[in-house]
Amino acid sequence: MGKQEVKSIKLKDLTLWTENPRDPISKDLKNKDVLRIALDDLHGKWGLRKLAKSMGNFYDLSEIPTVVYHGNVPIVYDGNRRVLLGQLQKGLLTDPLVEDWSFPEFPDELPCNVCDEQTALNNVLRKHGDSGSWLPLERDIFLHRFMKEPKSVFLLFDE
Repeated sequence: MGKQEVKSIKLKDLTLWTENPRDPISKDLKNKDVLRIALDDLHGKWGLRKLAKSMGNFYDLSEIPTVVYHGNVPIVYDGNRRVLLGQLQKGLLTDPLVEDWSFPEFPDELPCNVCDEQTALNNVLRKHGDSGSWLPLERDIFLHRFMKEPKSVFLLFDE
């Protein structure tokens, strides 16, 4: 089992994982770019407004982000949507499309499950692989790219 440790990290320091299977994008993009993609979401994968409403008045500390440090940068492998909402609520990110949204109250620092990359990937797969939050093709891409499994027939067909 990989090493995991709960550490508090400033919300402003958390960087979103751009390779998230929900919507993999360029590694060079910043949190504001990920926000724009999430808000332009034509397929309903991100559902930020719905998530904000479902969270109620405050951030639930029982669902903490999974974070891997890449050098000194804490990358959010799981919890990108929650971190985006927190950064919006705190004014760290802004967009005219969210001016009338209601956000849960977020602390300035979030407890995070800080772990090595393989543990984070295993956690992401466990939470999302068969839960219905990914399409089958997204799951197969994740399994091939990050878990080093051979390409599935579905993935080969997609190519």
